[in-house]
Amino acid sequence: MSSLTSLIPFTGPQPRLKYPGTLCRVVVWNNDNRRRIELLTNRLRFCGTTTGKVYRDRWEIELFFKLLKQHLKTKTFVGTSPNALETQIWTALIIGCRVL
Repeated sequence: MSSLTSLIPFTGPQPRLKYPGTLCRVVVWNNDNRRRIELLTNRLRFCGTTTGKVYRDRWEIELFFKLLKQHLKTKTFVGTSPNALETQIWTALIIGCRVL
């Protein structure tokens, strides 16, 4: 995964009031889809490749929860503790595997 980064400071008076920091534009080449992905982040301490991997992993998590909500009919989570969430996710996956 190759990347190109550039810093984007806001120069106008209004944008500086709304966000005084600097953003980083990261352009990452995705070998799987053979396309370029552009990301905008305020995490300046990560290099472009690391930022691309973090966003790719986060996208995988988003797709997993989309699967839970749409296909396994999990609309809300009953508990808020890590154990309660893990139990409900495993239960939904087991029921989903049995139904399919």
